Order: sequence, then structure tokens, then C-alpha cells
Amino acid sequence: MLSSRLSCLLLNWFLALTVLQAFTNFVVAFLLTGVAFLLIQVYRIPAIPSETLRSRFQQTTGSGKTKDKQNIILHRAGVYDSPENTLEGVKLAYECGVGGVEVDLEFTADGVGVLFHDSTLDRTTDGSGPICHLNYEEVRKLDAASKHACRSKTGPMQIPCLEECIQECLKLDLTLYIDCKSQPEKTAELLGTLFKKYPALYNKAIVCSFYPQVIYSVRRKDPSIVTGLTHRRKVLSTVSEGVLRNKELWKKIVSPVLDVLLEWSLYSWVWYLCGNSYFLMHKDNLSRHNLNFWTSLGIQVIPWTVNDPREKELFTQSFNCPIITDGMETE
Repeated sequence: MLSSRLSCLLLNWFLALTVLQAFTNFVVAFLLTGVAFLLIQVYRIPAIPSETLRSRFQQTTGSGKTKDKQNIILHRAGVYDSPENTLEGVKLAYECGVGGVEVDLEFTADGVGVLFHDSTLDRTTDGSGPICHLNYEEVRKLDAASKHACRSKTGPMQIPCLEECIQECLKLDLTLYIDCKSQPEKTAELLGTLFKKYPALYNKAIVCSFYPQVIYSVRRKDPSIVTGLTHRRKVLSTVSEGVLRNKELWKKIVSPVLDVLLEWSLYSWVWYLCGNSYFLMHKDNLSRHNLNFWTSLGIQVIPWTVNDPREKELFTQSFNCPIITDGMETE
């Protein structure tokens, strides 16, 4: 009997074959889709078995953590309650009793992986310009709390490197979600090294990204690393709902088409090629239908960013999903 994953892949191969037949003859369409199917089979990275995942990520409710709070993951280590992507945020997450934190990975000019969301420093720090133009020592001199509402109470905070965050999360027994932004090969090299240095990460960390090439590079480097694809609809054409990403006319025309192709790829074969275990989906895109789709493939869905209390209850109680949120008390 075919597995759910292989059945889904075969179904999408048949659909692609049917579509291609509209533009060419059956033989050509069959050869093109057949070659694509074989290439995916040859280069795919097998997913980590569900039984292995369950044993590796057994949730506990010790250290003051309730079962409900175990399903809470603080976005950027808690955007509302502390400056984002800081060690102070990680510590506060532990004090709140949540199950994990999500942080963002960027690189400095000298190749150090640091916790930072944007490509530029302006929004959250007292610096300006691209973070990749400064070396690590220069980045450490910046104040990561300078633009946050709690700055007067907390004082200045440093931008931590990823390794510091890993050490803190392992010490506090927090599951770490590492959102990788760019540079697939450098990301894979760094994470491969850190996972080998801290073997407990295999049971306490999930690597995620909007970019399939990043995930594929990480799992090619180390197939034992647990990964997840992140997605929201229209991600290539809009920054957020109603806000266009591109200014050039040709990009405005092409990007919606690429959005459709990207979403089709994610749902049809990219998850199989990369061997993902998680799918991080924008909360507005999550329905019972696509939840059942991913669950049937053995893939855990995590909606983001869930701040409304009613949505928190819906996703954690009715959908039985962990959620990513900006803070414990959000609306």
C-alpha cells in the first residue's frame, strides 16, 4: 500500500501531466513529468519518521509549565513583552512558562550568525543600514532595545549571537525555532556545526524558513535536523495584506504568478523533496481542510502570528495546534 506522502506526489504528477498535455502532446508531457518525478526521487531527503519525532520532542509540563502553555511559541522571543530577538526575551519566555521561542537568523559582515529579523538595523536599534555591512563587534555595540516601549525600564540590550541563544534555550529547556532568512550554504554550515556541538538541539530545535533552498541545504548538510517550511499566501507580491512588495511594473505582473507557482510547489512536491516535519502557516490561511491535508502527510501545522485570544483558543483547543504569538497577553 502506498504511503500518504507518495500517493500525494503521484497525484500531483498526474495533475502536472494533464496540464502539460494542453500545451504539448502526451509523449512529451509524459517524458517531462516523468523526468521531474525521477529527479525528485533521486535528490529528495527522507523525512524523519513520525515515531522518531514524537520520541525526540516529548513535551513535558515540568518547571511550572502547563499543557496549554507548552503549545505557545513566542514570536521573536516575545515582541510585546520584551525587545525582539534578545536573551532577555528568552528568559522572560521561560518565566512565562511557554514551550518555546522563535528567533530570526541573520549574518554579520564577518559571517557571525546573530538574532535579527530585518535586513537593516533601523527599525529596532540605534544603528542604521544593512546589518550585513557591520562586523560582529560593531553589531554588539548597538542597543537592541532602543526602539522598544520598555526601554526606560530595561536599559540597553545587546544583539546576541545564535550560539548564545542556543545555550540559554538548552539551559532553560525551551524548544527553539530558528527562522533562517538568507544565505543557504552559510546557514547550513553554521547550523550543522552548532547541532554537532550541542547534540541536545536535535531534540529541542526546529529550523524553519520561507525559502525552500535554505531548508534543503540544511537537511542536505545534516538530515537529522528537524525542519519546517514557512508560508503565507501572496508572500512574493505583498509585504502584508494590501501592501505591495515590488515597485517595478514587471515585478508587479510576474510576482502574483510566482506566488501561485510557489504555493502549488509547496503543497505538491517541495515538502517531499526537503523531507519537512513542520509547516508554519499564516493564521489567516489555515482551515480545517488544509490542516487535515498536512496532518495526513505526518506534518505538524503551526499557525502564526496568533494574537487574538479567541483565535488562540480556536487553534490550540479545536485544531490542536501549537501557535506562534507575539506575547502571552495580546489582542
